[in-house]
Amino acid sequence: MPYTINHFDTTKLADVQDGRYNDDYTHIKFVGRNFAGYGEIQNENFLWLLENFASSSQPTKKVAGMVWFDSGNKKLKFWDGNYFRTTGGAEVGDTSHLVLHLLLYSNAVIFGIILKRSKYLSMTAATMY
Repeated sequence: MPYTINHFDTTKLADVQDGRYNDDYTHIKFVGRNFAGYGEIQNENFLWLLENFASSSQPTKKVAGMVWFDSGNKKLKFWDGNYFRTTGGAEVGDTSHLVLHLLLYSNAVIFGIILKRSKYLSMTAATMY
């Protein structure tokens, strides 16, 4: 008897047949009943979740809400159903200037703060309407 895999909102994603696994829709492999090699697959799934699918190229099998670490740009991103969007956050690095800038766009507010001395704090946030 196959397993039915549902999204959090209860919509169906896939069925998983006995003795098989299904990776048709996501990079996570869903293991069916009595699959002989489930241990390796299960452990890789946990690792990939811990890594947030870290890679310099975006995952090809996306699910809305999926989090991906873009290792090429060192940015945490999430899939909104259409695009990978960069999450807000803070970074610390070197600079010798004090700069405060505020950029307003029609549908987003992006701001950054850089503090004087040898360290800076750069914060970004976006609000989409």
